[in-house]
Amino acid sequence: METVAVYCEPKLKTYGFKVVPDLTLLSWAVDAGQIAACGLKFQELGEKGFRFRMVAARESGNGKVKIDLLLDREMEEAVMDYFRGMFDQEPESDETIRSVSPVEMIFFHGPHYGDRYGIADLVFSALARESLPVILSACSASSIYLVLPYKKARHAVTVLSGAIEIPREIRSDRKDPREMVTHDRP
Repeated sequence: METVAVYCEPKLKTYGFKVVPDLTLLSWAVDAGQIAACGLKFQELGEKGFRFRMVAARESGNGKVKIDLLLDREMEEAVMDYFRGMFDQEPESDETIRSVSPVEMIFFHGPHYGDRYGIADLVFSALARESLPVILSACSASSIYLVLPYKKARHAVTVLSGAIEIPREIRSDRKDPREMVTHDRP
């Protein structure tokens, strides 16, 4: 017989919500055999000082891998030009880079996220009740990242603040005013 313990607080907690506005989401599909070349491109861009907010990749069928790259809007054209060289750029090609801009991201971290069931359901259900669309999401053991349409992040924070407990006071050492930790209660 096996015993399993599950941690479940009465109300999910977070250390606060971080909103990052004014972003661009680039998406494209590559043959699975090109993924190493894409990785080298990311590495080269990093060496040139480009920074990304999030990179996600997933198998999308027919031997393709879909790549989603979230970055600051001012880098959009330079990064698109850099990756375009990988593709033949036929007008209707599956490998055309698509851009959604501007978008915003909210992310948050919390205790015991890896030990508790239902966190994603709680978050997506709360947003769905308010008809807040999520363009892209990523989750780890202790963090949730949500890419939302432009000017929807603040509303999403208000909605999620009703479902998730946040500390009354949070201090941020960030100097970038575009990256703000939100701890307002609705």
